[in-house]
Amino acid sequence: MEILCRFIGTSGDCKFKSGTYWAVGLIVLLVLYFLVFLGIAFKLRKTVSPLNEYRLIRRGGVLSLFLFLLSLVILDTDTNKRPVGRCLLSSAVASTIFYYFWARNGVVVYNVLFHKEEYLTKFNAELRRSPSHHER
Repeated sequence: MEILCRFIGTSGDCKFKSGTYWAVGLIVLLVLYFLVFLGIAFKLRKTVSPLNEYRLIRRGGVLSLFLFLLSLVILDTDTNKRPVGRCLLSSAVASTIFYYFWARNGVVVYNVLFHKEEYLTKFNAELRRSPSHHER
């Protein structure tokens, strides 16, 4: 498979010449990732524990679905062949991951940094109350 990049005029834009196999392969890979994600979410949905991350996985699923649809639009409109399209997709992925990380871990990081002992005591008490702790 050959991917060529050549500059167009004085604008500095770079036009990629890539085949449809690359686009189809990318879409198949995105669908595969999404199916693996759904499989993991399905297995975690009935976990009875305070550490159940099913709600967080649902939020991540919505975000990954958004990125999948955005990728399809960018591939379908050939926007990925221009720097603006590549930057848009890269920025969308990076900002979504950044948001998801801090939405998920921000409270924990804050409490560990500023209220370590209280947070550890509360976390251990919550862990001891969980049904999975009593099964051992």
